[in-house]
Amino acid sequence: MAIRSHIDPATFVRILYIDCDGLDTKLVAALEAGPNHDAFHEVWKIERARRFDTVMHETYHFWQGVRLPYVHRYAVLSFWRIFHAFKFAAGHFGSHISQWQFEVPDLYRLTIPFDCYLLHSGSFAMQVVAGELPNVSGVKRRFRVTERDLLETGASLAEWNAHVGNKQEKRSALTEPTLFNRWRKRHPAFLTAFDMIAMALDNESLALRCALPLICGAFSTNRPVQTLCRLIADIVRANREHHDWWVTFIRQEEPCRWVDLMDFLVNQIDFDALPDSDTDMVPKTYCKLTIDMWASGRITNESGSGTVHPFLSERAQQWLKAEQSTLPGLRFFMAQPNWVTEETLHFALTIEPPMTIARIALPSGRTRVVPFREFGTRQPVFGLPETGDVELLEIMTVVSIIKRATGSHYHADHRLCSHSACPHFPANYCNSYANIPDDPKACGFPSRANGLIARFSEEGSG
Repeated sequence: MAIRSHIDPATFVRILYIDCDGLDTKLVAALEAGPNHDAFHEVWKIERARRFDTVMHETYHFWQGVRLPYVHRYAVLSFWRIFHAFKFAAGHFGSHISQWQFEVPDLYRLTIPFDCYLLHSGSFAMQVVAGELPNVSGVKRRFRVTERDLLETGASLAEWNAHVGNKQEKRSALTEPTLFNRWRKRHPAFLTAFDMIAMALDNESLALRCALPLICGAFSTNRPVQTLCRLIADIVRANREHHDWWVTFIRQEEPCRWVDLMDFLVNQIDFDALPDSDTDMVPKTYCKLTIDMWASGRITNESGSGTVHPFLSERAQQWLKAEQSTLPGLRFFMAQPNWVTEETLHFALTIEPPMTIARIALPSGRTRVVPFREFGTRQPVFGLPETGDVELLEIMTVVSIIKRATGSHYHADHRLCSHSACPHFPANYCNSYANIPDDPKACGFPSRANGLIARFSEEGSG
């Protein structure tokens, strides 16, 4: 497909782009006739089976937001900033959203590039990309990575795990470089961080054992790229110096206790501040993060309000409750998904995005956009108590406009609407707005946007 399905990193709404090639003609005809939720559910069931690896990739992204502290923290803070950016723009720029062009630097955090210089010693020198090569001797290779690269590598490795399967007789393939490289040639996997780990370790098989645990460990701090470099260097040093504990550890058959090892190594870092003490999107100090603090809303924003994520935190609380009571194996799931019990895997598979929007391309050229969840459902926007409850379609209206106005989390090809004759189509401020009727005049986007601008403009101008 030309456009990849994806999870929005601020809202954690899942956007699916589905083509109808090979589908039952009766299903296609039902969708051609009109928005048919029963037909869509059948299409989705088929899609899950025939594109299982892709579905697993996107679902793992959602689990990253549920369980990895940094990702959940980013979602909470970015969602809050999106609404405040909308209030600011409503108060200062008025109702002409085509003129809304501004930046919210915090929202670009996931895509800030870092140059990581792998040294012959096995350690790293790192800097935010600034153009000039730093004065570092002994450089073996430079890797340019972003936090999103780490997230994508993690999801691609989870996809590889899903491809292999969790049957005992198949698990040995997980650490076979030849099989892995054949797979990555056939799949559009994002593996920049894996290649960095493999080159540093000079051992692809070992990298396949520890890359996903390393990445998950990195997201337990507020500087994931820096932490990943530190953790890789720790493993390289232990491997080169043949520390007794490392030799004993690595000689074990999988599953090794990689999660415990990463926790131990992270706890050896000399952080600048106490855990969860830095709540800035671009951290001023280096600290460890904990998922229970962010998922429970015990972190406050500038207004003093407890902030949780409207789509994500409830799922995270479910996950943590199960992890701390009946399913302790959930603690290992993100880093070692193929080694948990069937019961643990089944529970994880029930933790899905609370809102999914599918754009189905039909043979006639028409598209159908079908949401999971009624738009009339009202949702509190935590951290913004003055706004009251907001309808889901209103939330997606705000998010769409700010994505387009700021360029954050935005790609020009990501659009749900196919009404190219609509005067609002070229600007694409409605990119994630999911109420797409056959008649473009009936979508309600302009009036809903104007209503929200009027609602927020008085306070936003203060």
